[in-house]
Amino acid sequence: MKKGILPTAAALLVCAALLGVPALWARLADARRLNTVQTRPTLTGALDEAARAIPVLYELHASASESLTADERPEQPDQDPAVLCTDAAGVVTALADAGVIDAGEQQSLDTLLAQPPATAACRDTGDCRRTELWWYPPQGDANGISLYYSRQNSTGALTDLTLPVSGSADLESRLRAWMTLLGLDALDDWTPLDIRFAADSTLALYSAKGQATVYGQLSGNYLTLMLMKDKANF
Repeated sequence: MKKGILPTAAALLVCAALLGVPALWARLADARRLNTVQTRPTLTGALDEAARAIPVLYELHASASESLTADERPEQPDQDPAVLCTDAAGVVTALADAGVIDAGEQQSLDTLLAQPPATAACRDTGDCRRTELWWYPPQGDANGISLYYSRQNSTGALTDLTLPVSGSADLESRLRAWMTLLGLDALDDWTPLDIRFAADSTLALYSAKGQATVYGQLSGNYLTLMLMKDKANF
């Protein structure tokens, strides 16, 4: 009887040891991953290393081929206008802190956002979420007041915006302040692009290192800022 028990016990010990190997290997593998610098995958076009280190630029190029078409985008639930206005107020604060808008413009926008908008929408494009707010025109004004902006889903960075302004700050200073907010000022090769037939105050800069264009426009008391992939043609 004892002779039969010993081989069985030995076999059980061997099986237990073998079962523990995968768990031990998984722990060792996890430890190795935690102590290893994880490199980002190579992007098409081989961005400059300095550009790869800027999250908004990296995601701009990484997600460009992953954006969803209109048919592929999931249906968005009805958005609470109050929630969207609260999010927009945070955007306004960030822009004011960065120097894109001044204190007076921030106060005017905060007052606007405290009022229920006539329409409010938030759309997911796959790589960004675009918020659109519109208010009825005030008395004596033929047009309503609108505010639009897009934020990267992965970084929360403002990749484009249009909002009413009234201050005297020039377009370039606003554009440069926004670029600093995004971390784009880390690149030293932003070069002006020729904009033909530009009736309003416009400015576009291109970075070969970042393979991207930034664009700004002041038109009809509205400021528009955009970050675009590659070199834009105007």
